[in-house]
Amino acid sequence: MIQLSDFDAVLMDLDGTLWHENIPIPGAAELVKQIRRRGQKYGFVSNSGSSPVRARDRLASMDIIADEHQILTAAGAGCDYVLSTFGENCSVLNIANESVDELLEGKVTFVHDAQSPCDVVVTASLSHARATVDRLQIALMQLMKGAKLIGLCADRAYPTPTGYEIGAGAVTAMLAYAANVVPTYCGKPEAWFFLDLCKRLEVDPWKCVLIGDNLESDIAGSKKVGMKSILTLTGLATRISGESAAGDQKPDRIIHHLEELL
Repeated sequence: MIQLSDFDAVLMDLDGTLWHENIPIPGAAELVKQIRRRGQKYGFVSNSGSSPVRARDRLASMDIIADEHQILTAAGAGCDYVLSTFGENCSVLNIANESVDELLEGKVTFVHDAQSPCDVVVTASLSHARATVDRLQIALMQLMKGAKLIGLCADRAYPTPTGYEIGAGAVTAMLAYAANVVPTYCGKPEAWFFLDLCKRLEVDPWKCVLIGDNLESDIAGSKKVGMKSILTLTGLATRISGESAAGDQKPDRIIHHLEELL
């Protein structure tokens, strides 16, 4: 059975693994403290629409210490992709969230209607005020006129304290189908997403282990770049789905909760 101490670095998912929105999952803070005491490198990956700064502050509120460079979120990766691909001063329709506004503020021109030129439409889940029905309709019209569709991640759904919510991937797929376009996804399970954090931590991916709750994004994404993986049953996956998973979605270890790793 694999142990965290066997690796140079431990990567952890956030939503469904360390917290449910603003509610920490039992054992989360203690686990990170244990990793720090061992002197291991560690980092956090998330398909969240939050910026790394917001994720850092939320971790701090849960007594988890992290620097911004240790955190890679879908919002941060998505905005980096927009700037590197389309350049500064491109035109962006943001139907994602406030973090995208913050990360791109002063670097792009924001679009708010169907008539203005638009290079990119950025999407996330439906849980933010920017994803209204009217703005989704504007996004559809801009996509049909040639704007590129960037989904912060490909998540179908994500766990919350009150149940599951429609994920950014589902919203992006809906718009892609309506406009008959091919979207680009920027979060997990994209290989470059995991490799980017490894580069920041200066560690080889095959010397890392990832703890996550999602077979499609966490387990498959990490195994794709050679990492070992631990599935926690505190989020989306169940023991049945974990044990019956095949190929790149098969975790190397399954735990009921984080306290098993202490």
